[in-house]
Amino acid sequence: MSFPNLTRCGLALLLVAMVYCMLPVSNADAQVFACSAAVGERQVGMSQGGMGVASIPLCVQDRAAPPPVVDNNYAAIAWHRDASDVWMDGNYLGSGGAVRGALDACNRAMGGGCESAGEWSNSTMAVIRNRNGIFFVGWMGEGGHDRQRVLAECSANQVLPCEVFKTFNSRRDHYFPGPEARITHAVAAWVEGQEGYNRKLYIVSGYRSLEEARDLALSACQTANPQLTCKITAESSGGFIQTGTSDGERDFSTVEMTPARARQAALRLCTNSNGANCHAQSVYDSRRPGTFVHSFATGLAD
Repeated sequence: MSFPNLTRCGLALLLVAMVYCMLPVSNADAQVFACSAAVGERQVGMSQGGMGVASIPLCVQDRAAPPPVVDNNYAAIAWHRDASDVWMDGNYLGSGGAVRGALDACNRAMGGGCESAGEWSNSTMAVIRNRNGIFFVGWMGEGGHDRQRVLAECSANQVLPCEVFKTFNSRRDHYFPGPEARITHAVAAWVEGQEGYNRKLYIVSGYRSLEEARDLALSACQTANPQLTCKITAESSGGFIQTGTSDGERDFSTVEMTPARARQAALRLCTNSNGANCHAQSVYDSRRPGTFVHSFATGLAD
């Protein structure tokens, strides 16, 4: 028999087809192909060699190949209104476990009262912090558009842009801070209105309860100015109260989470209000317990 017009490759394919036709009916129901050592293959014969073409093993797929393994990884974040940090649990194969793990860790450290910030999978989440220590989350998947949106919305409500506090990949096992994450609060009050204003700021700091700090700041101001009305002008939860003045008489205070950012915010606030001769004065740490009376005239506490 002569095959003048066939290449060696064509001859091999023809031989495979010939053997396929001669296989038993039970094997003919399955597709016969050159063996590749893949999972589920079973050899059923050899192709016929000859005319310079070597015989090759022929196989059928004996069973369906297993479906590909989907490597999902779920993670979740929990937080507390009186905490300067967050709790993250991750690298779970299914949904739900990460939320429970993050909440349990947070509640152990804080004694209860924690809330879930939600669950995500197979990507990274950004934790964004504003000047009062309040956290937001922004998903970084699909180009990070959600993160950019959350950051922009947060930053629109304060002098300096909000901070990206931390980022967590869902493959991370966990991040569990301890009780040291609990914050203390500082509150400042002064005389309301121009009449009777004495250029003093009454600050209390180091209190676990924001409500208690508010009451004490108002009380300190009211005690010093019994005939006048006082109001709260600044609150910091785990951060700093920055004092400042411009034009020698326009006094103000602002808050931020670090001393450097507090000073920068004070100077920008002054500039944005078209103030001249801007001066950032003393800064007060919410973690330092005490009652302080700041004098805008001297820039120091009396």
